[in-house]
Amino acid sequence: MRLSNPHSRHPSSMRTRDIVDRARNRILRHFNTSSEQFHIVFTSNATHSLKIVAESFEFGACEHECEVARTLAGSPGGAFVYMRDAHTSVVGMRELVRQRCSRVCAVDFNELENLSAGQHEHTESPTRDLFVITAMSNFCGRKYPLRIIEHIHNWKPGGSFVCLDAASWASTSFLDLSLYKPDFVAISLYKIFGYPTGVGCLLVRTDRSHLLSKHFFGGGTVNLTDHNSFRVYRKTDFIESFEDGTIDFYGIAALERGFDDIDAFGGIKTIQHKTFTLASLTYRALSTRSHANGQPIAEIYCVEPGFVNSEVQGPIVTFNLLRDDGSYVGYTEVEKMCDLFSIELRSGCFCNQGACQSYLRIPPTRLIANYEKGKVCGDTIDIIDGRPVGASRVSFGRQSSEHDVEIFEAMIDACFVSSPSLHHFLSNRIISKPLLTDIFIYPVKSCSSIRVERWKAGTSGFEYDRRWMIVSRHGNILSQKRYPKLCSIQPQKGNVGDKRSVTIPLTSCSDESSESRRICTHRVKTVDCGDEVAQWIDAELDEQGCRLHQVVDEQLTGECNTHGLTTTSLSNEAPYLLINRRSASHLAEMIGLDIKEVTKRFRANLIVDGIEPFLEDSITGMYIGDIPFKVIGHCSRCQMICIDQENGVKDASLLLALRDYRLGSKITFGIYLQLEKGYEGAMLHSAMSVSYTI
Repeated sequence: MRLSNPHSRHPSSMRTRDIVDRARNRILRHFNTSSEQFHIVFTSNATHSLKIVAESFEFGACEHECEVARTLAGSPGGAFVYMRDAHTSVVGMRELVRQRCSRVCAVDFNELENLSAGQHEHTESPTRDLFVITAMSNFCGRKYPLRIIEHIHNWKPGGSFVCLDAASWASTSFLDLSLYKPDFVAISLYKIFGYPTGVGCLLVRTDRSHLLSKHFFGGGTVNLTDHNSFRVYRKTDFIESFEDGTIDFYGIAALERGFDDIDAFGGIKTIQHKTFTLASLTYRALSTRSHANGQPIAEIYCVEPGFVNSEVQGPIVTFNLLRDDGSYVGYTEVEKMCDLFSIELRSGCFCNQGACQSYLRIPPTRLIANYEKGKVCGDTIDIIDGRPVGASRVSFGRQSSEHDVEIFEAMIDACFVSSPSLHHFLSNRIISKPLLTDIFIYPVKSCSSIRVERWKAGTSGFEYDRRWMIVSRHGNILSQKRYPKLCSIQPQKGNVGDKRSVTIPLTSCSDESSESRRICTHRVKTVDCGDEVAQWIDAELDEQGCRLHQVVDEQLTGECNTHGLTTTSLSNEAPYLLINRRSASHLAEMIGLDIKEVTKRFRANLIVDGIEPFLEDSITGMYIGDIPFKVIGHCSRCQMICIDQENGVKDASLLLALRDYRLGSKITFGIYLQLEKGYEGAMLHSAMSVSYTI
């Protein structure tokens, strides 16, 4: 069905307008209210809805700006009050209101409950207070009593108003707007249905629309703009005046199918019951399990007692795992193990720093200290000084099942319930003289390796090592994590002549580099290698639109380096990765794998032998022959080492064995090396002697 801009008047536009109106009415019915009670303004998401309120709310007369957390009672002027347990988008509202109100206050929920009702009953005030209330914590699923809305209204009758952040609540729970009467409600329709991803809405009580006054105006919101006198005549219809530009009418049209799906399932109350039941099962799985020594396996953050009532707890289980000695397991390690079981969960603070601080007991001074140590949102730093700086969160939706819980339990049992350490298996073999035994290069990132006897080294890696990459039709780099078939692509140097092979030149990727398409990936510029190899890759991977790109050496006037040595490569962390054969051998023995297969899975450039197992963890510098390298880090391992490099089949045993060996520390194996300056072009060959410093 063809739709079009509802601001026009042709048939498809009128059809679109009708569909949008039906969607508004369907949303109102879903929340048990009507257009007589609430306006619905379509937005791009809940964050956008909150931003509109922050930009538009009229606080009235403003005396001055006060410091945050000043006591509400007895202070003149309009106030902006938000809960500490709030999404970042709510906290961000304060930056828009600080110049228009006299107080900005972050409070705990019990402080709101302690407000004395009717305190300002006989006080005439030209100012208004705006309270932004979290309906359900997106951090841990705690549901706050919505009776607080009426309590706030009664605290300062006619002068205190409530904006309800219902994005998390409404995703799986019934919000009855005939029973609770917030003045504004922010909703994410994406969180309810999973699609469309760019549609939310702001519900505004019809008797509160006068409290919002827009300054900006966009397409479709005005009757007339006068460029000469700077006058603007806005639409008198509230909804039309607030929906700037063209709304996502195709996304909005899909909402009806979403609501039909909810109804067919039994309604939102049925979803609320089902998802809470699954979360309860997960809570019990974590709370009742323990290590062999009796120590609990998890610290769970929720309303106490845990998961007894869906009216006070949503379908979210937030936790940190514990080792048998009581120390914390970092959420990054949890993510890696979940990947093995195809479990997708969230990690970190989930854009709710206030709740994160509270539940993880992070004082303000520690928060800033952690930031100064490099901790930022979205990174992989999960533990600082033995304390967690984030958590893991499991959430359930309509399509979740008990099977999902069973898989989660299996992951916990297999990966985190204590098992015997591998340390006692380490033998006391006689250590011979350390030697470099193997050299590997990986010309195409995430594809198979070439074993060489001698090879030229540079400060950015071996010649031709990771100088090509395969990108999808969307421009994303392909890796074995998502495309295990990449291990079947075997680069070889020279003219193979096989009908199933394709040949590309090493000296140039394009005759006309100025016309070649370049992309920037990990700050590395590349150039397309042509259609022939692209078609060959599509056939090998059974994909469409893949391209092969080669790194551009910018120090050579933007052309591909004819010697294969570039100032940058596609290595993830460092130019060289070295592993110790003795360490790999011990892991191989414990899980019954061939040592050759294990070393292939670790995808190292250099393999040394004759070094005590795991001694490489302490090495700070190394000479291979008389060529110096410095150690610049340890290689953190993920599900990549679970992929059999011969057939692409996943087997988690190696990662689990390494996890057990590392008990209490990061899952690392191998060290990153950097060639010291002045040794560009040095030749390495197998059987070279190895010396090191600790």
